[in-house]
Amino acid sequence: MAEKLAVSTLSDVRNTMFMSGLTPFPRDHWQTLGPAMKQHAEVHRKIAGHTARGPLKHYWGEASRHVGDDNPFSLFLAMGVPFEVTSEFARDGMTFLSDADARSIGTTPAVGTRLLARPQAGLPLSVRPTQESLRELFAWKREILPQLEAVPYVEGEVPVVCAWFPTARAVLVWNLNERRQEIVLRLGISRRLATVEGPGVALFEDVAG
Repeated sequence: MAEKLAVSTLSDVRNTMFMSGLTPFPRDHWQTLGPAMKQHAEVHRKIAGHTARGPLKHYWGEASRHVGDDNPFSLFLAMGVPFEVTSEFARDGMTFLSDADARSIGTTPAVGTRLLARPQAGLPLSVRPTQESLRELFAWKREILPQLEAVPYVEGEVPVVCAWFPTARAVLVWNLNERRQEIVLRLGISRRLATVEGPGVALFEDVAG
């Protein structure tokens, strides 16, 4: 439940802890939930109303909305590279597609953005087949590092969600490990370090860019 708080904070969804229905949280949950709720309330106050931006695009298209299991390609969120959610094709960056959206592309390539999806039969030539595995995604991250000079990102190959809010001059990182992790945020030649409990969050403030 504390991890769901991170999703709520990243998504700018408020008051999720009031959504437990008629059953109160067990008393022993509060040892974890109390400190987590206090931390997320403080973080959310600083980024509420701001929109996450980044070169990676989490796309939800028309085809996904017409199937029972849209099966989004989401593991790339753990690459430590900023992302944003789009309902239209962007004119830049890299866009990850669900299986249904990838099949619906046909022969018309997207304008400006690179398309990636899981390998499957009938995948259009305009879509790069990419396994949804951390091993392959981190290998691809090494390929695109030269393109990340203008955006903040997490160094190394550890599973971390990195949400960049340029209008708030802030970056929120979510440590997906169960253990404490030292996270290095890089922007150009600048490097900043935070020790983040697992699975917890940390907010880097006054991030230029």
